[in-house]
Parts: sequence; structure tokens; C-alpha cells
Amino acid sequence: MILIRYRGGVPGTMRLLLFAVIGGFLYGYLTSLIPSPHDPAIFWVANFASPWLVLAFFAGRWHRAALWAVVGGVLADFFSVTGFYLHFLFIPDAENAHASWLSQLLNALPGWISFAAPWFVVGVLGGTVYGFVGRWSRQAPALAVAVLALPFLLEPWIWPIFHTRQGPWTIWLAEIAVGIALLGWAVIRARRRPYSPS
Repeated sequence: MILIRYRGGVPGTMRLLLFAVIGGFLYGYLTSLIPSPHDPAIFWVANFASPWLVLAFFAGRWHRAALWAVVGGVLADFFSVTGFYLHFLFIPDAENAHASWLSQLLNALPGWISFAAPWFVVGVLGGTVYGFVGRWSRQAPALAVAVLALPFLLEPWIWPIFHTRQGPWTIWLAEIAVGIALLGWAVIRARRRPYSPS
């Protein structure tokens, strides 16, 4: 019985984790291709944090086991960061222009890791929390979606505190609208289905 479960369960789990890796990487890479505004006072939509947490949420929801849900969430966000900052790894180095591409890559790797390290840490933390929240949504969908709505509602107020790029407010209003819609769905769902701890 253990062998049957191993053959049937683990490969399925590995496929889901692979989907999290590929999906996270593609999201990060594609959002990095969004042109950034020339005006430093305008917010770059590629910097939205809430969609990264949505990725972790769904990566966690795919799994029945809480451990794999957390792993899936972490992988989704970790590889989102990897995909987003990947192009910084291949910036031409004028001083080593005659070196092989592999040599240039190895020389650039430590600096790239140091540059992206804070976001890797944030990705791991966010992926851990929202991977678990995704798994939790199987038992308490309304509460989990309410937690998912929080970044959409809070980010427009938190971002301007730490960054100079603050506008236009239409971008933030759109994110708040998504958060309100999620919160409204959670309220409706809570009225229809009571919380089940099992």
C-alpha cells in the first residue's frame, strides 16, 4: 500500500511543484518585460506585489498536504523573483567583453544574488504564508480569500511610505477594487458555507 501511494502520490505532487516553478518563472519574466515609465514619480505596474502572493496561494491550493502547499508557494514566488531579475544577470560587462559567456555569467552571479537577495527572502516568506493560506482555503475558503484580499487593499497605502514612485492613483484604485471584489466574494461565500475545521 505504501508503494502504491508513493507511485501515485509523489509523481503527482512533483508535477504540481513543477507547474509552480514554471508558472512562477514565466510570470516573473513576462512582467519584467513591461516597459517601465520614464517619469520616476510614476509607479511601475510590474512592481505590484499582490499578484505574486496570488501565485503562491494557488500553488498551495493544489496540494492536500500542508507541507507540499508551503513548498509549492515558496517555489512559485522564488522562481517569480528569479524570472523577474534574470535579465540583470546578462548585462554585458565591458571589462570582460572578450571572456566567454560562461565566464561572464559566473563573474556576474555573486553580485546578482546579492542584488536580488532581499526579494528572494520576501518571496520565500510570502510564498510560505500564502502557500499555506491556499491549502487552508480547502477548509475555510471565505476566510482564506479574505486573507488573499489583504495585499490588494494594503499595498496602495504601504508602498508610498517606502518608495518615491507613488502614482497615478488610478493604478492603486484598480488594485483596491480587486481587493474589495475578493473581500465581497469572501463575505458572500461565508454566508453560504460555514467554516469547517476538518
